[in-house]
Amino acid sequence: MLIDGDNRVRVVDFGLARADGGSGLFPRPDTYEAIPQKPSNSMLDMRITRTGGMTGTPAYMAPEQYLGQPTDARTDQFSFCVALFEGLYGVRPFVGERVAVVREAVLAGQIQDVPKDSDVPAWLLRLLARGLMVRPGERWRSMDDLLAQLGSDPRPPVRRWLLVGGGVVLAGVAAAAAFTLAPVHPIAAPTTSALALCDVDAVLAGVWDDTRRQAVAAALRDAQASELQARRVAAVLELRVEEWREMVRQTCAQAQSGARAPAEPVAACLRRRLAGLRGLSDALLRAPKEAASRGLVAAWSLPPATSCADARWPKEAPWHQVDERPLAELDRAGVLGALGDVAGALALARGLAITAREQGDLPLQAEALHRQAALERAAGDPAAAERSLLTALWAAEASHQDELVIDSETLLLEVLGDLGRDDEAIALWQRLTAVLQRRSDDGRRESAALHAIGRLLLRRGRHAEAATQLALALRLGERSLSPEHPQVGRLLLDLALAQARLGAHDEAARQLDRAVQLLRAALPNDDPALVQAHLARAEVERRRGRLREAAADYELAESLLVASGAQGREPMALAQLGLAEVARAQERWPAAEAGFTRALQIRERLHGAADPSLIEPLIGQCIAATGRGAHDQAIASCRRALEISGRPSGAAGVGAARLALARALWAQAASTATATPSVRTQILGLARAGLAELQAADHPDSRAIAEAADWIAGRSGQ
Repeated sequence: MLIDGDNRVRVVDFGLARADGGSGLFPRPDTYEAIPQKPSNSMLDMRITRTGGMTGTPAYMAPEQYLGQPTDARTDQFSFCVALFEGLYGVRPFVGERVAVVREAVLAGQIQDVPKDSDVPAWLLRLLARGLMVRPGERWRSMDDLLAQLGSDPRPPVRRWLLVGGGVVLAGVAAAAAFTLAPVHPIAAPTTSALALCDVDAVLAGVWDDTRRQAVAAALRDAQASELQARRVAAVLELRVEEWREMVRQTCAQAQSGARAPAEPVAACLRRRLAGLRGLSDALLRAPKEAASRGLVAAWSLPPATSCADARWPKEAPWHQVDERPLAELDRAGVLGALGDVAGALALARGLAITAREQGDLPLQAEALHRQAALERAAGDPAAAERSLLTALWAAEASHQDELVIDSETLLLEVLGDLGRDDEAIALWQRLTAVLQRRSDDGRRESAALHAIGRLLLRRGRHAEAATQLALALRLGERSLSPEHPQVGRLLLDLALAQARLGAHDEAARQLDRAVQLLRAALPNDDPALVQAHLARAEVERRRGRLREAAADYELAESLLVASGAQGREPMALAQLGLAEVARAQERWPAAEAGFTRALQIRERLHGAADPSLIEPLIGQCIAATGRGAHDQAIASCRRALEISGRPSGAAGVGAARLALARALWAQAASTATATPSVRTQILGLARAGLAELQAADHPDSRAIAEAADWIAGRSGQ
């Protein structure tokens, strides 16, 4: 566009927009044939063409041109706004030295900051921002509408702003038609998808307002949730709403100041977070009795609005493909799962994954399969979760969604641990760290990944390494999730276990006190994490010699398990083992033997008669029976433990089984007056073999080694 000597605008190039539609996505525009329009060293100032595709000048092309999609007058409107932006501010709105970089900025709606010394009114930037929206439907309805807004200012004309150089303001722009600029007047900010959120109270009406608060509280009471549970649910929802308000406030302040127009992906993310709040409050209104206690879990599971700060479209799902309806359905599946309806949530997620696959929507397929895998794991099917995650990873990588790659690899690391394939999980960690270095966030994803590898290292007995990773995960989690988030409680729990196994029992006890307090406030009584916290604190207290406190925690865990109907699961076996160990330390042999027997029975039902997990309760049975003088019974239990430990999978228990059998045989020989020198030598030889195996273990138990050495030394001279 040129301005002649009579101040008339002359359009000398009507652009390259075509009436026919594109043929879909095609190679990036910086691979096209370049047709120079004027001497230039930058391809941004060259016209590009491709047979059967779209033509245009990269610096001024609209998103639909980059994507080979149908174009219309709104495409020309976008290019006009790019040109007018450049004329007003002396810089283009989308920054980049290469076409590929500019393309990314255009598709993400990332308009650069305007020069600080500009005297262009802020309201004018808001007009341009609407014309530069990524989605054509959110721009001005027509060039006439835009011109009407530009021409409504009673103040002096702004033509002087357009006089640049020798009258050449903008070149290479695709314009719809020639026109004359009329005087420009200020108007109210346009209602774009982002700015429409700025009337926060109106937007939150019916989502979370006084009426909805009261209705949710009444529904929870009707579902027999306690008053405390209802208050906690409301408090977490208030937290999420306040985070959303603050994020919207920042976004709107940024847009209304004229400093920068809000990127469409941020607005879409904020809309999604709002839909999630609405979905949960809707679900709580009709929550059945069994779901009421899970309302707090569901509230905490809502992602914070702060995660929208760096939102962007997946490269394979630009604006024209992003449909927020299936994303809302995915979030509804998450709500259902958190409220306890895992089967219903799983059916919904699977249906969305199938639909996405049939439509070739890779970003949606990746997210749906990730959600499906998490639900499959929650349903106790880690093998199915692994299959879903492998496809989710492919789809996430193909659509360049680093966030979903991180989430899927983190979950896959945990699933591989569930399947006992720790070596594969450790190999996966190297891939995961590479993506974490490439794509940083507010710390939530890095914290989750560090937590996953920390748990794996803890399970492998690499306690010092585990403590290092878990401590870092805790710091990141406290900062990005809030110190009251239940995930922080789970991190405290695992860090304390690592510290306890390193012998730092006092520090572990402090962490566990905080974990128990946090989890009791954040989770319902039937949540497994709360049981784990009481069991972990009990173990630490027992090792500190605080037997009464340990017994209280074991009994609390036992009562929580009974109340939730989990009497036959592994946590109950751990509670029974702990109570038995307390009774053993107090030499209450019948109580100890009864506890070991209950733990043995649970594990036999869960794992079969030859599983290595039986070694510990069998050895406990042996020791307790020895204590009360039932030597034959003690020896039988120890021999069975030794037989199981003789299998490859139970080799780690050989040393402890031999030592327990040696003690049982010694006690029997002493009580029957058959402890001849040769018998004693044989028994001590068995004990020394057990001690050697304890010492040769990958992660030796120094306390058990010291006790065994003392026992052998005390009988070697007899």
